[in-house]
Amino acid sequence: MLARMSATDPPDLSEGWSDDAGYLTRTVTLAERVTSVLPAGSPVSWRRLTYRAVLSAVLRDAVENDTSGLGPDDAETLGRFVRDAAGAAGMASPEHRDDAFEIVLGALLEDWVDNWEPDTEDEPDD
Repeated sequence: MLARMSATDPPDLSEGWSDDAGYLTRTVTLAERVTSVLPAGSPVSWRRLTYRAVLSAVLRDAVENDTSGLGPDDAETLGRFVRDAAGAAGMASPEHRDDAFEIVLGALLEDWVDNWEPDTEDEPDD
């Protein structure tokens, strides 16, 4: 049976990936929440770009890495990527800011997906 969430229920990031509507709803909600960390004064166009990039990265991560859900630190990490991309893009000349934001955010998200590893903090290094 598919779980349903009301619009006021917070997403449970610890629940696992599955192809049910509950996971997809939590993922969409997460992307919206991460988009909200854009710094004040950011161009409006960055909201749509951020939402699409984060949503795509989280879904790609689930498919490619067979993740069992997002950890509690993932939302913070994704938000940090958004803030870092905005800060870097703010240093570019005005005609290049949009491109800088899109490319930097895309690179950070791609690296996050490509270098995903299960939690190994408690495991000793070889």
